[in-house]
Amino acid sequence: MYAKSVGHEFSYHMGVNERHLTSSTRRRLSPQQLVDQEVKSARSRRLVSEASGSTATGTSTVLSSGSSEYWNWCDTDNSFSYSVCSSVKSQQNCGSCWAFAAADAIETAVVIAENASAAVSLSPQQFLTCSTLETTQTFDYCWASDNGVDGATWMEQEIKWESQNNGCNGGMTHGAFIDAAQNSWGLVTELTMPYDDSGSSSVASDNSSSACSISANETAASITGWEQIVGADCTASSNCTILLRSALEKQPIAVAINSEDPFGDYAGGFYNCPNDGDLSSKDDVNHALLLVGYGTDATEGDYWILKNSYGSSWGASGFMKLVADSKVNCGLNIFPVIPTGASAGVAASTSVDSGGDKVFVGLSPTAWIAVAAVTTIFTMVSTAIGMLVSNRRIKTIRKQNSAMYAARNQNNAQNAAR
Repeated sequence: MYAKSVGHEFSYHMGVNERHLTSSTRRRLSPQQLVDQEVKSARSRRLVSEASGSTATGTSTVLSSGSSEYWNWCDTDNSFSYSVCSSVKSQQNCGSCWAFAAADAIETAVVIAENASAAVSLSPQQFLTCSTLETTQTFDYCWASDNGVDGATWMEQEIKWESQNNGCNGGMTHGAFIDAAQNSWGLVTELTMPYDDSGSSSVASDNSSSACSISANETAASITGWEQIVGADCTASSNCTILLRSALEKQPIAVAINSEDPFGDYAGGFYNCPNDGDLSSKDDVNHALLLVGYGTDATEGDYWILKNSYGSSWGASGFMKLVADSKVNCGLNIFPVIPTGASAGVAASTSVDSGGDKVFVGLSPTAWIAVAAVTTIFTMVSTAIGMLVSNRRIKTIRKQNSAMYAARNQNNAQNAAR
């Protein structure tokens, strides 16, 4: 450990929560089931209030931050008035939440930076295969005191976090950002590098392998850096929830959460952090996901909207409403990071979103269905015309042959009479 004035150094990675990787059949689905779910998710992306809620309790708070009462980057309630998110994905039986959170964050950052009409789904597998960074990064928590914070007494104003990305064995989202930026990776789509969770007990590959050498024609996105978005400056407010809301209005934020029970069983409604929102140690912050919005409910108070990577059958079509609290928001305040310098590559216009509504060469799914329908009808009509012409030709040939045969018989009869 480092001295108190510098802050503790913790060795840490997220994504290894054995119960959630092995016990839930929701994340053991066939490819067709996953496609069906993602299509359903994309069609019902707007979150609606659910009647049911978690039985856990927490400390709710209503803020007066000057922000709007509802914001959702994966819906129309944002500064773009349309969703900047790709469809919900499933990490299946792999501790790869950190890679999915990184891909989701970069996808949305590209849409915002480029004013794009839709997100192109990037490959989490690229991070699993290529991101093996071992790093120590200092995070600032200006809202913490010498005695920690309410709900996390181990917190300090500055903490050094040591981590290494290790494939399905876990990793950190900011480590993926650092690798992508420092190595100037061209980030590819899921079509180019499909997801494979079969390496759940193995480590990531060497990032110098040929699989990690991406050509410009394959590049769908890139970033130049990353940033801890909340914690370095408390000039505007010492309330980290207000700071998080303000930052969220600029772009979605990769965050981490306490995913212990009953997180894995969440099926919709408002979720309260277990243990009354208290985090007894750093190990309670163990799952990465994307913070995409916030809202205020008349009964529950303020809440956060999170996009998870457990598939669209989990939660509210793959999303969660987490009740905000005056502590550390179930861990959201610990690792709020964003990619910076996001831009689209040439492959962004020739790619498909991973499930749900597709974006392919700039056409919507409906447009492609129409093209396919027209092509099918044209083929059927052409075939019918061809068969009709063929039948007529066959009939003509038969008539000609019959006439020739009759004439030949007549000649033969005349010759015989002579």
